[in-house]
Amino acid sequence: MDHNIRLAAIDIDGTFVRSDYTYDTERFHRLKWTDDFRKVKDQILKFTVGVPEEKTQYYFELIRERLKGIAEPTTSGHGSIDVILPGCHTAGSFL
Repeated sequence: MDHNIRLAAIDIDGTFVRSDYTYDTERFHRLKWTDDFRKVKDQILKFTVGVPEEKTQYYFELIRERLKGIAEPTTSGHGSIDVILPGCHTAGSFL
């Protein structure tokens, strides 16, 4: 696994990140820390995956292949990939 990958799980009340997450924390207004996403009992609306910019397309394709029918990745192509429910869009996951 690439140790440069950052993962955030967003729910209606805030954002869960691992305790070692240090990237871009100012953009998340209500951070909650966790060492194990499996222990999060809140309803997760989307995941945001931060990857090295030059590997965005590689991870986008990997996520799309592995989560086909379960979740869909979306990306701006600049190292950030949102993973959302099929048929939704990123903004709609908050409505």
